[in-house]
Amino acid sequence: MITFHVPTQTEAADSLVFCVPARAVLFAGSRHGTLAPLTASRLVDRLTGAGFGFLVGCAPGIDASFRQAVSSNEQARETSLMNDNYFSR
Repeated sequence: MITFHVPTQTEAADSLVFCVPARAVLFAGSRHGTLAPLTASRLVDRLTGAGFGFLVGCAPGIDASFRQAVSSNEQARETSLMNDNYFSR
């Protein structure tokens, strides 16, 4: 388990604490690029099968490609954190 703190913008003393399993993959990339759905799904399926969980961003582009792939895989959904900075969505 890897633990890290991220300071909040409201108070310098406050921070968010994240605990991430050691076997975690961070998917991130270009906001303007895309990844073929089959490619993203194959990556998610194979890595999930190998025991990995995922951290996925909320941006369009590559993040969106991996969000879709993770959401289509039940096991990946259970072991992943998908960030959403836009609570209005």
